Amino acid sequence: MTDRRDERLAEASGAPEPVLVELARGFGPFGAALFLGCEHAAADAERLLDAGITTTVTVAVNSDPPPLVLADGTPLRRFKVGLIDGPGNPPGLLVAAVLTLASAFALPSPGKPDYPPHRAGGVLVHCRGGRSRSTTVAALFLAVAAPERWTDFGAALADVRAARGLDPGDPGAPRRELLDLATLAADHLRYLHRPAGSSKTPSPAWGWKDCPDTA
Repeated sequence: MTDRRDERLAEASGAPEPVLVELARGFGPFGAALFLGCEHAAADAERLLDAGITTTVTVAVNSDPPPLVLADGTPLRRFKVGLIDGPGNPPGLLVAAVLTLASAFALPSPGKPDYPPHRAGGVLVHCRGGRSRSTTVAALFLAVAAPERWTDFGAALADVRAARGLDPGDPGAPRRELLDLATLAADHLRYLHRPAGSSKTPSPAWGWKDCPDTA
């Protein structure tokens, strides 16, 4: 029997079924995979476990998935940078969302008694429906993390849209305000991602693999 809360989550996200799409793998010290999805998928412990996801990054100001413990006893690690789906986001907030996503792949699990136990796994970036904010953040991350595979934000966005099954002509997937903001944020992120003395080669200090395998 379907839980009524799950039905409300699916309705609110605009997705009748949880949206969970693998975009690429090979990130961070463990070669983890990047997934794109909706908030309904972010609350689905069984689906997350099946996909090997142990971390989520919420990029919607109006989405707060509940704490979860996977069936194998691993508490899901959650991060959030709340973006608005439309005008009003400062450029730094989008930069922060991409930096948080990058850091989620590299954050260690200290194993201290007062730290929740954690294990390395895939990372899910999501908003409400997985169409606008998380699509923008995922594409921007890929363009900066693996420029050999995705030459610019537009190329990465096209692949993310295709993987998500979005119509390129849909004005809400993502919204124009987010696309314009991403163009500004890309320059800041490329500057941060460079090694000393170079603006072309990605810095290994972020723990990103230069050219990950696509799903």
